[in-house]
Amino acid sequence: MSGGQSYVIRLLRRVESSLSDGHHATESSKVGKIVQELAQADDIHEALDELLCVEGMDQFALRLMWLLDGAERGTMNFDDGVLDYQASLLENLLTTRTSAKGGVKGTPELTAPDEIDQLFVSLHKFGRTIEGLKQQSIGEGGFRGIQEVQLYALLQALALLADQADSCGKKDLSRFATACSGFIHHVLDNGLLHDVRVVNILDNSNFTLQTVFEVAGAEDHDSLSSTIQLLNQPRELLD
Repeated sequence: MSGGQSYVIRLLRRVESSLSDGHHATESSKVGKIVQELAQADDIHEALDELLCVEGMDQFALRLMWLLDGAERGTMNFDDGVLDYQASLLENLLTTRTSAKGGVKGTPELTAPDEIDQLFVSLHKFGRTIEGLKQQSIGEGGFRGIQEVQLYALLQALALLADQADSCGKKDLSRFATACSGFIHHVLDNGLLHDVRVVNILDNSNFTLQTVFEVAGAEDHDSLSSTIQLLNQPRELLD
């Protein structure tokens, strides 16, 4: 079990216990089942993608995706106080939704993620695609080269990201998608599939993007602007 997976399981067990103590037996049982599924999952990312599609669990799944990504990047705090806080946010997503269904004061149930949530899903999928490229390109024996199909998958993920960014008015994020797409086209057009620098540049760019969006909403951030500028100069980076 990966560190990120362990973090999510640990957090969900707190949610399950708190719900049980608060006499939310149905929600506690639901979280218990989710814990079992995620603990047994070969790929927790795929398991969370499936949870995202379950009616009424979209917001909960999105929050878990964000927490998992942060844990895997090492940006999450594992102190008990922080864990309790994160657990309370997850618990509120379940209990507030239940209250709304029952006619008690609460936020009306959403049938699908709103635009910002869809943007987050696009960011998550782009990051997953980068991770897949890294795993396929770099193994125990070292760098094996990049497969064209992986770069085309990235272009598709970037197109979706650009559409969502435009819908949400995230100009810097849209600029990033355009710059990164141009960088990938340069790699494809010039046959640079055996240049390990391509993987490193894409990985570092994704790390900056995910971190900036998580902290500052991907707007007016110097590190993201610098990354965009670099991606717009593929010849200087690779030639």
